[in-house]
Order: sequence, then C-alpha cells, then structure tokens
Amino acid sequence: WKIVLKAAVTGADGVIDPATEVAIKYGSFLATILNFLIIAFAVFLMIKTINQYRFEEGTEEESEELRTNITNVIYEIAGDCFDAYCTEGNTGNFYLFISVRPEFYNEDVTDLIMNTAKRTQSMLWQYLNLECIIGIGCGNATLKGLRSACNRAFVAVRSKYYYNECQSIILYSDDMKTNAMDITAEERTEVFQTSQAMKKAI
Repeated sequence: WKIVLKAAVTGADGVIDPATEVAIKYGSFLATILNFLIIAFAVFLMIKTINQYRFEEGTEEESEELRTNITNVIYEIAGDCFDAYCTEGNTGNFYLFISVRPEFYNEDVTDLIMNTAKRTQSMLWQYLNLECIIGIGCGNATLKGLRSACNRAFVAVRSKYYYNECQSIILYSDDMKTNAMDITAEERTEVFQTSQAMKKAI
C-alpha cells in the first residue's frame, strides 16, 4: 500500500520506470491495524530471551546486531500467517502484536498462534543460539484491550517462575492472575510503555 506523490515517468520507449515514482509506503503495519479492528481481538506475544548476557557482554554494535537479527526472525516467522508489529521492551524482551491475515480467517486461530510461537522459538535457537520463553495474551479490539493483551502476555511469562510451569510457550489463563503487588514498578512501566508505543503507532 502506498500514497503516490508523483507518478512514475514514462520513458521515450513507452516503458514506465518505477524507480521514478515518489510515494509514501505504509504497507503491512496499516494492514495489521485494519485486521485487528476487523477480527475484534488483539493478540500479543511476549518473547523473553533467557541468554541476557548476550546483550550485556558484547559491544554496542554486537548488541544492536543481535536485536536486529531477533526482530528479523520474529517478523519472518509471524509473517507467514499474520500481519505483525514488533517492539522491544527491557533488555531481551520483545513484544509482538499480531492479527490474522484474511486468507487464514477460516483457520483455527489458536493453532496458528501456537505454531507461530513454536517456530519462532525453534528458529531463534537454530539461527541465533538463543533460548526464550513466550507468553501469549489476548484482549478485545480496543486500546484498553490492547493493554490487557500485553499485560496478559507478560503475566504468562511470569507464571513460568511463579507457578513452576514446565512449558516454555504459555497461553494466558485466568488462574494466572497475580496480585498487583507482585509486579514491580519497573515491570508495570514496561507493559505500559509497550502498550503506549502501540497506541501511538495506531
């Protein structure tokens, strides 16, 4: 998708040269938002890498390259079935907002989400030697629902430590609700900033 500011020029041979077109491309992110509004629920995946030292011990350039590689893997896997938007939280935490593409509306959405999480986890290990825990949270198609979905994904990840979950991919359920006092100010800030970043993007 794009907004054309200046049409492509036709050459002397009658062939249009696409390189001469001036346009603003807004592509898949807008599609993500539109699909989010159409399907009436929001899905967040929180991807927490376990190998924190990989971000802290390398040079600034190495850490930035690692972040870029992680984001690329996340987008590549999620892009098979979803429109996606990824943002980084605290060191080693990545939040992925996804919406199902129209061609997959008749599929089982939970299966698509779980398969995407499994493949993301597998590829991060295979290509970057990174282990991760993935929490999945859903909410309704409102800005409040967006924040709720993000918070639920966060709580799902925490449940691995608080409730001795054996899985490394965890779908939020109501029995994971935690006392607000258990969540530190830093953690609340991370969830808030992530949902605000998404709100501003919308």
